[in-house]
Amino acid sequence: MECGECQVRKVVKEDEAVAKVKAEETQAIAVDAQKDLDEALPALDAAIKVTRRLIYARNVPDSGLYGPGPTFDEPGRARCFG
Repeated sequence: MECGECQVRKVVKEDEAVAKVKAEETQAIAVDAQKDLDEALPALDAAIKVTRRLIYARNVPDSGLYGPGPTFDEPGRARCFG
């Protein structure tokens, strides 16, 4: 029969071995995730820049900066072309 202290040491060593394997698996997942992030973040930055340009281009009309344009003769009255 083993002493109580010996049994505790045996359980602790088994737990340490399991914990070490889990730590190695976790580290491998972290390395893989970091590689994915390193690849994806530049694409995200480029997409954000393009989106900002599109939003700016959509909100700034070419001819609308200096007046309503040729479709209105008077305020509230549309011009008829035809």
